[in-house]
Amino acid sequence: MELNGEKNGVQQNGHAKKNGLSMEPCRVERDYDVIVVGAGITGLWTAHQLANKGFHVLITEQYPRCHSRGGSAGSSRAVELSFPNVDGIPMVMDAIRMYEQLQESTHVDLIRSTKLLVMTEQPWNNTPLPGLLKALNETYGLGVQKLDYEQMKAKFPGMSFTNPDTCAILDDKSAKEMIASSVIFALWKSLEQNPKVDVIDRCPVTKIISVPSTEDSCEEKRSSGGSYVLVECRDEARSTFSASAVVLATGGWTPEISILKRSEGRKSEVSVEMPKVEPRLLAQMYFKKKPGGPPIPDGTGFIEWTWGSDIPMRGWGRPSTNTHPDFDYMAGIGEYLSPQSVSNIECMDKFEELIAKARDYVRMRLPFLDDTPHLIEKAMDYLTVSDEKSGRRLAGAQNIYLAIEGTSFSMAPVYAKLLSELLEKHMGNPLDDQLVKKMASLSHNGDVTESTGRTGFSSKFHW
Repeated sequence: MELNGEKNGVQQNGHAKKNGLSMEPCRVERDYDVIVVGAGITGLWTAHQLANKGFHVLITEQYPRCHSRGGSAGSSRAVELSFPNVDGIPMVMDAIRMYEQLQESTHVDLIRSTKLLVMTEQPWNNTPLPGLLKALNETYGLGVQKLDYEQMKAKFPGMSFTNPDTCAILDDKSAKEMIASSVIFALWKSLEQNPKVDVIDRCPVTKIISVPSTEDSCEEKRSSGGSYVLVECRDEARSTFSASAVVLATGGWTPEISILKRSEGRKSEVSVEMPKVEPRLLAQMYFKKKPGGPPIPDGTGFIEWTWGSDIPMRGWGRPSTNTHPDFDYMAGIGEYLSPQSVSNIECMDKFEELIAKARDYVRMRLPFLDDTPHLIEKAMDYLTVSDEKSGRRLAGAQNIYLAIEGTSFSMAPVYAKLLSELLEKHMGNPLDDQLVKKMASLSHNGDVTESTGRTGFSSKFHW
């Protein structure tokens, strides 16, 4: 498969091409049902779902396909039913099925069974773990185990536990590990074969204009009436595309795009208020085992939670066999840095401080590892603060949909499925509040006014 050539006549160099016909600059190149801006994990899954529903979709991406900045914040992800949100279990099961279906249809190895320790140093009854254990075992019949302090020390002698309140759920029945970069490759492979999807990469979107009615001009003539959206790209041809709706799946890059609404009669364009998107920089590190040191947990990863704190995920780790077999274990902490914008994400002066804190955590929790990381992957997380609910259209621009208040990498297919249903049922119509609430429940913390989503920004450094 050629990921950087042509696809269905759309050339991947910033110039649109369809059925052998080159498009003229400074014109509306082509009309689509939906334009998805951003080819990260949410954007790709959304395009996949929309195309399967029969929509003609254009994906625009500012970087080359399968690049290291988008779609894969690091090489690996955990997918677990034991995430401490009981109501979300059915949707996690749906996500796993969808990833397995993608694996089967594309023949790309992207998801594997694993074991996961969901742990905390907080007293068992003061956490969501009792309700989660009951649901997993009684409702879903998984038979996962509760471990107390002594059991954890006996079962995982290579890890260090010093707080007698330490407890955990060991999920050795449902947990999965995704090979994140393979997921992106598989989605591109699937989209390559779909005639309903066009792609333009190396084409940064600079402006999106919501137009209330069809204008009879050579630049903006559409084949269908009604309101529509113009998407302008900063490429050599200054390409402009139109669609009935636009999905913003741009994550931390959202502030780089101007969102405007055109008044009737084209008299003026006014800015549309956007949610505040704050990029955050995290680190995912790869380590080697100490020679002659304690044993590595046998195929088991972990996530450590501290509920009620500003950073609820304290740390995490898992064997790196599936992603970087030259190393033994990958680990990270929940703490992050807050650059002012994605433009200075590469030159964060305090990044070394973040690495130092992560190494302190590794020394404390994972003494079987040499605490010097051999490979570091940067990941760009982002925080979205808004009065708008997840997946809702922008106030004043009812044909622009937000996919920037999304969810984790692992839940992206379910979020995209719900978003595609939203567009299918309600493009130009009132929204289904129940569907919107269901989408909002997929955010990391379940709070639709302050949610996080992870976009890809993977930059590798050798020490």
